[in-house]
Amino acid sequence: MKESFPSFKTLITEQTGLNSVYASFIDKYRRKPIQASGISDGQLQMLIQLTALFSEQDNSLILLDEPDLSLHPWALSVLAKAIETATKEFHKQVVIATHSPVLMSQFEPEYLLAVELDDSGQTVMKRVSEIEDVQDLLEDYATGSLYMAEMIAPQSER
Repeated sequence: MKESFPSFKTLITEQTGLNSVYASFIDKYRRKPIQASGISDGQLQMLIQLTALFSEQDNSLILLDEPDLSLHPWALSVLAKAIETATKEFHKQVVIATHSPVLMSQFEPEYLLAVELDDSGQTVMKRVSEIEDVQDLLEDYATGSLYMAEMIAPQSER
């Protein structure tokens, strides 16, 4: 959290019931704690993602559906680093579904799968690094740029 939101200092939690916890954020520029209901969607989203990544046991499978929603592009790079830490140091398996070219570009193409429909309507998954038409381009262009140019998982009818 501190890396993605530099003024974030700490989180205070309080058990408010048998199965409920309330959180307040301490910001280094504020005198009073900020209630969870008063923080930005991006800060709350980042907290949820980090909790998912680091509260589960080692060797867990974590599915993140569009974790980029409400996150600033800088926070996306921090999230990508956290995902790499979770996979490398805590042996988590993380599957992400995203349309964010910024988030895609944070990862090496060999770790990315493009999902699209073939001519018969069947879902096909290909490792981005193995897509013939883009292999040479991956050396010079970010994966997200190639996605935006619809060279990877095109969304429109051509």
